[in-house]
Amino acid sequence: MVQNRESFRIGSLNGRKSVAKPPRLEREFVFVQWQGQIAGPENAATADLPTFDQLKKSASQRDAHETESLTEANANLSGGVDERSGNSSGVFGFVPREDSPDFRLPEQIKPNCRQKMEGRKFLSLLPEASIPAVFFDPQYRGILDKQNYGNEKVSKGRKRSALPQMPEDDIVKFIRAIDRILTPSGHLFLWIDKFHFCEGTQHWFKDTELSVVDLVVWDKQRFGLGYRTRRQIEFLSVLQKSPKKAKGVWVVRNIPDIIQEKVPRKRTHPHRKPVELQARLIDAVTKPGDYVVDPAAGTYSVLEAAEQAGRNFLGCDICDLQAER
Repeated sequence: MVQNRESFRIGSLNGRKSVAKPPRLEREFVFVQWQGQIAGPENAATADLPTFDQLKKSASQRDAHETESLTEANANLSGGVDERSGNSSGVFGFVPREDSPDFRLPEQIKPNCRQKMEGRKFLSLLPEASIPAVFFDPQYRGILDKQNYGNEKVSKGRKRSALPQMPEDDIVKFIRAIDRILTPSGHLFLWIDKFHFCEGTQHWFKDTELSVVDLVVWDKQRFGLGYRTRRQIEFLSVLQKSPKKAKGVWVVRNIPDIIQEKVPRKRTHPHRKPVELQARLIDAVTKPGDYVVDPAAGTYSVLEAAEQAGRNFLGCDICDLQAER
């Protein structure tokens, strides 16, 4: 039994290697008994101290709680999180990810293949609140209008200039159509370039239930064009339809917000997107067998990503790009 505070302190700091350190439970019991003696020998007998069995039970309960907390923390840092606990209120409250509603595809739409169709017509054929995730990569007209250096269809911008461009009015109509087909708490992944990132896109989401909830930066690891700095990154704006929820809806927690991924140079389309990144995002917000939509599919990188993630793809493009495979 420790006799006084000084001997307990010195013994703790200068513990000799030849003396085995007692288990934590025994050390705590000794410490509790030592605390009772601080008041003096006259009070030690009547001090309200726990018995060894009571202390053992308390320590077991504490250890169980610590193990549960560590298990949840480790799960949240790994992929494929199984989130079954938490408060049900707020953005980070637990909401079990519901199965997407069953529906019959219209005859005009074929799953898991390339299809030539105007994107807004394609979206109008899908039922309301039926799709948990949509990717949208508009062919922006704005950057060419604002930075018109007179070299369209002449120098390196000829491939981009040859594609059908989308004015902002068309982009807004697309986003409203996407908002209609998204399930509650569904996600829109919107690719934006540096120009529109700086100019702002909030006005595109007016009169929708969509809100920006995150941003992913794609480092292409390759220089692009630019009259000042050379463009090497693109931005993927993450939007969610109301109600905004994270826990239980976004279930993969190991995706960084800056991703480095090269795309093959053999692809001739000027806006090839990263398959691995898109596959990870699909895995985060959908279940196996769910539909993922891309109404302006380009080289159909989202089709590849959906196949990789074990999901079904629905998409189209106004151009016939079978040669771009």
